Amino acid sequence: MKHIILYYFSGTGNTAYVCNLLKGALEKRSVKADLVKMEEFHEPIDPAALKGVDAVCLCYPVYAFRPAALVLRFAGLLPAVQTMPMFHIKTAGGVRGLTEYASTSLSRALAKKGYRTEYDRTVTMGSNWYYAYDDRLVKQLALAAEEKAEQIAEDIISGKKRILKPNFIQTFFSWLASFGEHHMGAKQFGKSLSADENCNACGLCAKNCPQKNIRMDGARPVFGSDCLWCMRCIYACPKKAIYSRGMQFAILKNGYDLKHVLADDSITPDFVGANTRGVFKSFHQYCIDRDA
Repeated sequence: MKHIILYYFSGTGNTAYVCNLLKGALEKRSVKADLVKMEEFHEPIDPAALKGVDAVCLCYPVYAFRPAALVLRFAGLLPAVQTMPMFHIKTAGGVRGLTEYASTSLSRALAKKGYRTEYDRTVTMGSNWYYAYDDRLVKQLALAAEEKAEQIAEDIISGKKRILKPNFIQTFFSWLASFGEHHMGAKQFGKSLSADENCNACGLCAKNCPQKNIRMDGARPVFGSDCLWCMRCIYACPKKAIYSRGMQFAILKNGYDLKHVLADDSITPDFVGANTRGVFKSFHQYCIDRDA
């Protein structure tokens, strides 16, 4: 394998971070890896774009046990091929569980276009929604992702298969949760957003929205219902002016800034350890096991 395209979508930076790690790990092993943003595509992709490409890797966050709607739209733009290996690298805030099977329906749809899923893996990162992880855990997971990326690169190059086979119950509950989130939650969340008096009308939120769901109306942004619930506009706002009328519970009080956590030397990556108990017990094994 000599050339892979990494198509990715990242709301607040987790997936972009993992993608860059994977790109570095692949190129260290003499595999050309192109990073391409999914959100830049709005028309069917020219088949010529895949000429000379040995495999396609889709990297994306899991929202309510399903790929973000933008990822599903992008998949529809991929050209049909005779046959091509495909890899799914997902990011999520939990360890295993239903998030593991978020790619199932997407894999089936792309198989009809000639893409055969050969590797499917979830990388756990910090939570940017509802429940804030301690900064020490956010850094610990990010550092663990470095080892995961090295293992993923080795697996892909060696031809190791990692294919998930969910049962009916897993598939049903994944579909049920994603239906509620995408068809009700995200739309309502988008419509609930507003900007307070701290807004300086910089327009950054409108410019960076992957769905083009935000427009500037004079000195204030106006939010529509075509929302992904990706949280990008909220956490990237330089004035922290964006809030939700009625769904503020989903927004982390102190925001989410992975780059800041990684750059802050006072934050030590030691939140979970061998003696950790309770809900975070499984995170320790995840962090120390390169193949988990």
